[in-house]
Amino acid sequence: HKYVRIAYHGFSPISSETRKIIYSQSFDQQPSFTEKDFVNMDTLFQHVDAHLFALLIEMKDYGYDYDDEDGESDFDSEFLDLKTYEEMFKDLRACVDL
Repeated sequence: HKYVRIAYHGFSPISSETRKIIYSQSFDQQPSFTEKDFVNMDTLFQHVDAHLFALLIEMKDYGYDYDDEDGESDFDSEFLDLKTYEEMFKDLRACVDL
């Protein structure tokens, strides 16, 4: 795992230019994606986590409220404004591991 070819923020692709800025801070040293800030997606289970996390990112960034049949919003995503992305991922992992 030495190269990031495709990256997304939620369900939005990150441009090549932005991706290089984020993931290649210095071309003098080989990046290590084993740090605590990265999650390798080596199993199908991790794809489920990634999809759920992308949904949470979309809700946090765009404030999606999901409506049911009666047209009323049953979920308010404003509480996500108080959480960092890291906290959201840790909470997600805690829930999935229950």
